Amino acid sequence: MKVLLKIVFSCLILGWCRFGSAQVAFGLRAGMHLASWSGNAAFESKYGNLEARLSFLVGGAAEFRLNNYLAMQAELGYIRKGFRAEERYADPVGGMVREKFDVMVQYMEVPVLLKVRVPLWKGQADLLTGPGFAYALNGREKFTVIRNGRSSATTRDLDFEADHIARFDFSLQIGLAWTLAVGGTPVFIEARYLLGLTDLNTLETDGLQAYNRGLSLNTGVFLPL
Repeated sequence: MKVLLKIVFSCLILGWCRFGSAQVAFGLRAGMHLASWSGNAAFESKYGNLEARLSFLVGGAAEFRLNNYLAMQAELGYIRKGFRAEERYADPVGGMVREKFDVMVQYMEVPVLLKVRVPLWKGQADLLTGPGFAYALNGREKFTVIRNGRSSATTRDLDFEADHIARFDFSLQIGLAWTLAVGGTPVFIEARYLLGLTDLNTLETDGLQAYNRGLSLNTGVFLPL
């Protein structure tokens, strides 16, 4: 992982040095994000089997094309991350019980990506990779209990300091995009994987470790200057 990060950062630095001759395009992107947390054994023991939560993302991007094969892409976007967990058990008094735990965190995120392009069919394919820097704006947790078909839920806002949740999240992002000119406008479809590298648990004494994971599918357009 460290070797991969060094290679990515080296390519990004070389790319930034060539911005003076780059072709610039600005774009918009929006799509769906399937998010979850991945943790160590202590985290999984506490929360059980985690489920991904489906949400959306939206943002803008600036592409600096260095040549026909390489480009740099900087983005600013809004994205929701988090996870869902569910536990079922039999209560001798209340019958079958389902407990659901849902955590949602809203982030502003700035990915800085290297794009490697190759021709594909009638369009172009880009392999994307680079770091992502995200800051949590706010969050919410919801706890639901379903007993004999009746449900009750409690919701509260996250207190990042009191709940020992890191606001800053550093990630490695890897994706594949396909771009096709529609009426002269580049339209793209992209799939991207997010590998969180920041331990989201800031309390060191409980032994829990948790990291963001995500898979997104989005589409958008680029408008060359």
